[in-house]
Amino acid sequence: MGISSYVYRGIKNLIIYDKVTNEAKCNIEHAVDVTLNDAMAEDHLRGGFGLPKILTVYGERDCSLTLTTATMSPELQSTISGNSFVVKTKSIEKIEDIDISGGKFTLSETITSGRTPTIHKIDVGTGKVITPALKLGSPTTNSEDYSIVGKDITCHSSVIRIRVFYSTDKVVESSEAKTSIPRTYRAAGLAIIEEIATGILYMAELELANISIQPTNSIIIKNSSSAPDVITLNISVLMDNAKGYPYALNLIEEA
Repeated sequence: MGISSYVYRGIKNLIIYDKVTNEAKCNIEHAVDVTLNDAMAEDHLRGGFGLPKILTVYGERDCSLTLTTATMSPELQSTISGNSFVVKTKSIEKIEDIDISGGKFTLSETITSGRTPTIHKIDVGTGKVITPALKLGSPTTNSEDYSIVGKDITCHSSVIRIRVFYSTDKVVESSEAKTSIPRTYRAAGLAIIEEIATGILYMAELELANISIQPTNSIIIKNSSSAPDVITLNISVLMDNAKGYPYALNLIEEA
């Protein structure tokens, strides 16, 4: 290939694979920055007046990769946490503000079996929630009571607007944050490099033979106009005994 001096221009993606089955577990396609650190621990033998350094002793090798990505995905979430998304039925909490007539209304969803809703009257003039909540009873005679059959709720005829808190069963894809042992994977990233002398772009595969992803996960949700924070992955790049190296840079061809 004969490429001379070059610079890294960017990374297109990083694909993480199961080491045993070679199944692609997730594709990080919106990477922002990737930093690969390869450091050797060192110490110094000193001797003589003033204890000058007379020999550098190198020890263990420590390779790590830090990757930031602009987006999260179910596959990446599962890879970081070690907890897969599972389809199951769960109780999901809901809130509804409802204007009613004649004291009767129907919820949009069926209430979870064994649960009772929390119902507050809302002051029509101020929009404030009135406490305490209504109680289950006889709404035809008591303005502070309600009754319920399925999704149908009856309040006193004087009640005009209410807020209802309740739970309903939904089929969801759920990743439950259970304690898990971090797994090892292999990964391959496709980077773009530019030869300085010619300006020619080349592809380069960053081959990570044996990695472990730090199972640290921060969920940051903002109500602002600023861009969402990037997600940082801290990855230990480990020695692969079968291959004899922790990583390799494979120059491929012109991009």
